[in-house]
Order: sequence, then structure tokens, then C-alpha cells
Amino acid sequence: MSFELFLSPTESVMTSCVATELLEDLQDQSAFNIRLAELTAKAYHAEKARTDRLQDEVTFLRQLLLLRPEPRDNSRTVPCRFWASPSGCSVGDACTFRHDVREKAGYVRE
Repeated sequence: MSFELFLSPTESVMTSCVATELLEDLQDQSAFNIRLAELTAKAYHAEKARTDRLQDEVTFLRQLLLLRPEPRDNSRTVPCRFWASPSGCSVGDACTFRHDVREKAGYVRE
């Protein structure tokens, strides 16, 4: 079974114009899709580079933490310099320095 389409010359020109516009729209859409794909790939690679850079920084900071010397433990062996002051130590019992009652009373022995 075959179909034949009989168009007048005016309808033929109109159909040709519509077909041309559709073809241009498809080409524009194709160009848009290509540009969108390019931008998506560029954004992906930029994000990947940023992520890699952040991972490198995290690795570097972790290595620094491993190389850092252990903090000295002043567990109440060093006197608190604020304990004997008029305002006192603002940290209170949580202070890691020594709070000597004799120092508070003015009996500083050093």
C-alpha cells in the first residue's frame, strides 16, 4: 500500500518553510544539547579538581596533626596565674593548672 501526498504549489512552499524551520529548531536544540553537555562536563571536572584539592588539604592537615608534639600535661603541676588575682580563675575546677589555697591567701612560695 502506498500513499501519495498531493499538495498545491502554495502548500508545498509552506510545507518546505515549516520543514526548514523544524530543521533549524532541531539544529538549535542539538547545539544547545552539545553546549549543555560541554558545560556539564566542565563543571564536573572543576568540582572533581576542587574535591581533589580539598582531599589533599585534609591529608596534609592530618599529617601535620600526626607530627605535632603531644601537648604538655599541666595537670595541676604548674600554678594558675589567675587563681591568686582579685578576679580569680574564670575556669574554676575545670582549670588544668594548680589552684593552691596558700597562693590565694597570699602565701606565694616560688
